[in-house]
Amino acid sequence: MSQIRRNSANMKIQYLFHIVFVSLFLSFVSKIEGVCSIKTPFLAEVSFMVVDYKYSSSRGVKVCEVQHSTLSKYRGDYALYGYPGNISKNFCGFLQRHQNNNIWYVNNACHDPALKAEIKNYPWNSFDNVSDLLEDDEFIERYLQPVKDPTSINDYHGFVYLKPSGIRMLKRLQVENPGILVLDVATIPFWKDKYKMSLLFQKDSQLSKYKPYWNLYEKKYSRKLAKNIINDLGGDMFVIKPRGGFHGNGVLIADRSTLDKVLYQIIKKASKLSNHPDPSYSYWYSDKHDTFIVEAYSPTDPKPIPQFDNKLYDPTIRTGFVAYYHNGDIQIDFLGSYWKIPLVSLEDEGTLTDKHKSDGGFPNVMKLSDEEWEEIEVHLRECLTLLYKQFLEYKEK
Repeated sequence: MSQIRRNSANMKIQYLFHIVFVSLFLSFVSKIEGVCSIKTPFLAEVSFMVVDYKYSSSRGVKVCEVQHSTLSKYRGDYALYGYPGNISKNFCGFLQRHQNNNIWYVNNACHDPALKAEIKNYPWNSFDNVSDLLEDDEFIERYLQPVKDPTSINDYHGFVYLKPSGIRMLKRLQVENPGILVLDVATIPFWKDKYKMSLLFQKDSQLSKYKPYWNLYEKKYSRKLAKNIINDLGGDMFVIKPRGGFHGNGVLIADRSTLDKVLYQIIKKASKLSNHPDPSYSYWYSDKHDTFIVEAYSPTDPKPIPQFDNKLYDPTIRTGFVAYYHNGDIQIDFLGSYWKIPLVSLEDEGTLTDKHKSDGGFPNVMKLSDEEWEEIEVHLRECLTLLYKQFLEYKEK
């Protein structure tokens, strides 16, 4: 009788274990499907991008900017790891690994001198402009040639890397499924507008946690504007961003006490900022948008920086990556990362912008430790996977 009771108890335990296991498995599957279930017009896609973000042990990853590699420079990367740096080297390695010399590119496709130099180390097909590319018989033949499996980036007859204006010129060929995969097509609609990029973070509740609270405001000054921003976003510090602008131009940081003054300068006095020595201000003289973005500031945990006497700084991390849609799955390949350090420490006198906006040039850069990257990678991978899914599903209105 006792044996029967033991068997019955064991069966109940096994049954309960089975129920728990199935529940956990289904929960895991539903999370994966939430990321990987994609409704997109793209059969395959490759985009080369860079992300700047803050990291805190309590708040996790908070994205500052995501932008195309076309516009970016990686001065800190090659200052730390030697010319041309990890990002350029690994990007070219990615292209070569998947297409083995079947690469076409236009020389003005990128701004970074190290990436330009690394590209020249490969026997790829280079052209001075898109017009010359379109006169290349081999390119046109392969571009028009069907692909056996258009969902595999490896089955295409090559990659072509060019700047956004060149991508628009290629569209004039009106080929629905070209035989050469054009890089960055899914992400081009967002390349010049931080507002459109920020909106993507609001489309997914899981993705939204990776972006600080933000809002769009009309570029009309009033005494109530600063109060409205403080009420909308909360917090004590704020990042003011133009919708356009690159390399940090136009980005300013203010607190509750200085927000009104900064807004007055960049809106009411914008016509007098053309010769301002700081591009954070002078950019607003030529800003064409009638709206701008303000974001609640989310700092990195204060970090001692060895080359600056271990003073505490609020640095930003820059990571280069390739996001690609291959065989029906989203994949993220990280190319390289480094800390970008502000000009002024948290302990010294300086403006909030100088203390919290990172520089990124030598000596204001530092390597991430293996332990730091291990802690960050899983969160960043989820963030960029969810964001890239939004790129792929976006429909231009």
